Amino acid sequence: METSIYISIAAVICGAQSWNEIEEFGNSKMTFFKSRIPSLEFIPSHDTFNRFFR
Repeated sequence: METSIYISIAAVICGAQSWNEIEEFGNSKMTFFKSRIPSLEFIPSHDTFNRFFR
């Protein structure tokens, strides 16, 4: 849960405007997020972000 919030906030600050863009941002910065969240195995899909924030 915290991971989705963290990735979403970072993505929106960097200009993401849709769930797809948030997912793309997360995937493009996987190394960065993995260095800060060691348990991170994958970036949630755009559908997961959408369901989480509804």
